[in-house]
Formats: sequence, structure tokens, C-alpha cells
Amino acid sequence: MPHSRNASATEPVKGPHAVSLKVLRLSKPSLANQFPLPPISHDPNGKPPSSDSQPPHIAPSAAQAYPSAPPDPFAISPLLTLPPSFGLAYVGETFSCTLCANNEIDNAPSEPSSQHLSSSSSHGVTTTRSRSASASTVGSAGYVHGRRKIITGVQISAEMQTPSRPEGVPLELGAAPAYVRGSSRLSADEARAGDPRKNEGIELAPGASVQRIVGFELREEGNHVLAVTVTYVETVAPEDGGGGGASLVPGGGAAPSLPGQSRVRTFRKLYQFVAQQLLGVRTKAGALKRGWVLEAQLENLGDGAMSLETVDLNPKSPFRAQSLNWDSLPLDTQTHCPILKPHDVMQVMFKLEKEGNEEPEVGADGRPILGQLAIQWRSAMGDKGMLVTGSLSGKR
Repeated sequence: MPHSRNASATEPVKGPHAVSLKVLRLSKPSLANQFPLPPISHDPNGKPPSSDSQPPHIAPSAAQAYPSAPPDPFAISPLLTLPPSFGLAYVGETFSCTLCANNEIDNAPSEPSSQHLSSSSSHGVTTTRSRSASASTVGSAGYVHGRRKIITGVQISAEMQTPSRPEGVPLELGAAPAYVRGSSRLSADEARAGDPRKNEGIELAPGASVQRIVGFELREEGNHVLAVTVTYVETVAPEDGGGGGASLVPGGGAAPSLPGQSRVRTFRKLYQFVAQQLLGVRTKAGALKRGWVLEAQLENLGDGAMSLETVDLNPKSPFRAQSLNWDSLPLDTQTHCPILKPHDVMQVMFKLEKEGNEEPEVGADGRPILGQLAIQWRSAMGDKGMLVTGSLSGKR
């Protein structure tokens, strides 16, 4: 027969949290496309119809994202478009997001409400916790039996769980820049927080928030989990500020400046996404008399264009590498960096010459180790990416 278990004195008090968490991915916008319409004409020479014989033609500016005079037939407009969804995360790029902890307590006393704010997260980021049991909801009332709540000691920590590091990699938190905060000045709460890398707890006024920026370089494909932990002190004090008792702080100790009953509260949320390969690399090595020729095919596996900035070969001793690509030409004859559209393939080549009488290092399979490819690129809007391959070997 099922029965309820008596609550232990050491168990945390359950209930809605006064602090909510929002995690939003930071990515650059894209240029909006426009599709100009040609004028309606039945003349074989393409002349616009006259007003006497044909109805008025459609103005070309009607099809543009930003109508202007004179109409611009170019397919890209000067308008920026925000990402409609979370998008794709690619190996070699930096995954950046903002963590926002909000004080959801109402500034004015009111009757407790049974409705809760819904949990929110970034577009496309899947939370592994149930939304019905979200820890980031609170009623609209900020007062309990005539006593107000004070939120202090707010701390945010984050870690990234990767396929090779399932235990998680701690992430360094940075202050949100002005374009994220919406203001060029730090709030009073953020100014008191000092260096965000110290993760000092701060006090949040009702309706206030604190934002932190995290970045992580994606080095392997597969499932990644962003784990965010929020810890704060919730103090219930009389409206006039009187009362006894000492306020707790995370990690122990007391803060006697805040009277009333205090408790340290914490919640943790997990956000999962998948990192995919953006650049496919296939290599082939051919032997020379005193060296090797290394060929590599680079394929754009993404859904957007990319510009190759550098493709270098870091040779292993005793080899010396010489590029046979576009960057090996004289500066006055070099063209722009190669641009790869989705599924485009480009072939690069390097010549490796052996220096001295030193024998090359041999791998476990008995083949000589030639070196590693280091590739840098930028997306259409300037996002930078870098990929370093494993050790490349020649034939036996």
C-alpha cells in the first residue's frame, strides 16, 4: 500500500523559486534577401508597356525588403535579420550564450497567485528537465503574510558536458556587453558585483536581473549539455525592515545586515544541443624522392557560405612544408580568399621536404607522421572558426 514519507528536517523546503533563469544563444544576424520583380511587359525588346495599351506595371520597389528610390535590383538588402531559431552548432566555432537571472518578485504587496510564469530558454535549446516542474517560476506576489522577500547572494555558475568530458568543463563567466544589456552602463547591482570571474553574490531588487556571458570552443561533434546552476539567499522580512535573525550566505556564514528568516536556495537546469562538422577534410599523401606531397579536399558541410582565411600545414620534424595554394603566390597576384558554398569542395596541396639525415617519427601503424592541418575560416557575417586535424601520415 503506498504511503507518503515524512519530510526530514534536513530536506530542502520545496516551493516556487523567486529567481528565474533564461539562457539565450548569441549569434550574429544575417542580411535580409529581397526578390526584385521585373516590370510587366509583352514587348520583345523588354520595353515597359505604355499606359494607353497596358495596365500600369508593378513598381519594382514593391518586392524589396526595404523599398527605396531608385529601386535596387541587388538581391541582398541593407536590413539585418535575426536568427529565427536556435540554428546549428558547428565544430570549430565558439558557442556563446547569455545567462540571465531575474528577480521575479513583485514590488508591491498582493495576494498570492496560483499562476506561475512559464520557463523560457533559447530557441531550439532543449531542456532536459520537465517544464511542469520548472525551478524558474514564482507567483506574482512578493509578500508572504505581510512580510516581503529580499533576494541576495545571487550566484551563477555554468559548465559544459561534452562527449569526452561527461563530468563537465567549468566555464568562465564574463560581464554582458552593452549591446546585450541594452545599456552602456552597468546596473547598480552589477557594479557592486565586481569582477564576474570571482562569481560574487549580489543583491537583486524586485524586477532586476543580472546577465553573464559564457563562451565555449566546440572541438568535437556530438551531444553537448550546458549545465547552469543558480544559487541565492531568500530572506523573508517585515515590510518595515524590522525583526530578528541572521541572513545566510551561500557556502555558510551569516549576514546580520538582513533581518528575518533566510534560506539558501539553488536550482540547476540543463540545456542540450548537438555539434556538427562544418568542414569535411579528406587527405592523401604521395611519396617523393626526399619527401611527400600531401593533398587535402575541404568540403563545406554547413548550410551557409564560408570564406577560407588560411590553410596551413604544421609539419613534423624533420620535414619542411611548402604551400602550393593561392597564398603561395606573390602578393600582387593573389586573389581573394576562396569562398565555399554549401557542399562545395576545394583541393589544397603541400610539398614536404626532408631536412638533414634525421628519420621521421613513425606512428603505431608504422607509417611516418607528416604533420597537422590548421584551417581558419569565417562565415558570411564574420563568425570565426578554426579546425586542427589529427596527425597525418604517409604511406609505408
